[in-house]
Amino acid sequence: SDTMKEQWLSSLSDLISSSSFDASDPLQGAALESTRFFKTFETVIKEDSVGLILERAGNFAVATVISDFLQRKGLRCGSILSHVEYEKTNEFGQRQLVTSLPVITGFDSFARLVPVLSYPVKLRFVLSPLKVGWLLNPSRAFGRLRFMLAQGNKRPFLEKVYVQLSNGNLSVSSLKRDGNSCKIVLDLHAASIRLVDSISRCIHNSFEISSGVNAVTLKAQSYEEVQEWTSSIALAISMANGDGLLAEVEKRKARSLRTKEADELGPWFGANSLSSRAGQVTEDNNHA
Repeated sequence: SDTMKEQWLSSLSDLISSSSFDASDPLQGAALESTRFFKTFETVIKEDSVGLILERAGNFAVATVISDFLQRKGLRCGSILSHVEYEKTNEFGQRQLVTSLPVITGFDSFARLVPVLSYPVKLRFVLSPLKVGWLLNPSRAFGRLRFMLAQGNKRPFLEKVYVQLSNGNLSVSSLKRDGNSCKIVLDLHAASIRLVDSISRCIHNSFEISSGVNAVTLKAQSYEEVQEWTSSIALAISMANGDGLLAEVEKRKARSLRTKEADELGPWFGANSLSSRAGQVTEDNNHA
């Protein structure tokens, strides 16, 4: 029944959205190394009213309502807040830089920080992936694959489809022989993506996206194109689920920055500087 279907999808959604980055997954590993596909947006907020609403998505703070001004500058709905930076006056009357990383510390930590923010505040977002293009859909061929191979046809029928990734959704559109169009929209919350075994299924450069009871297989023209699409979709899934790939990317950036600062300052000064900075952020979050 529809009720049982909704309950099953809800349970599946809760299960997948609580999952974390899987280092053994080759696709996630490749996406982790392909951070050039991750686009960021920075803005400085100078007053309380900024026309921006952030809501919880798992552990992330996601932009759900954005003013026309920020949209014209390049911020998109579904983008994730990754970096907060502002100055505050310490007990000695000195201005002190405070940095917070909401993707790592979590939504609750950022929510506690909001009441004590002092303006101006610099915000950095990881933009929600936006990608469109033509791919091939071999899904309809799999049911007939054995028959076709038995007939000596080693090239299954490939349907050309228009794919659009935006706002946490993946839409796949095709034009049928009768002139009518068919469109499938996959909600990437509680979705998963995997590479297709090209040997057993005779389809190279292919990947499959599953969301609930729906699934679609897409084929690219080259490995490079596969990497572009799968990295973008994996990031979109991470954003929709509020954990996973994006959190791991930001953690690695933070570790790299700490290592670089330690190398520049030397072993003793570096350790003290990093301890001081860590205490500063933690203290700010606790008092908030």
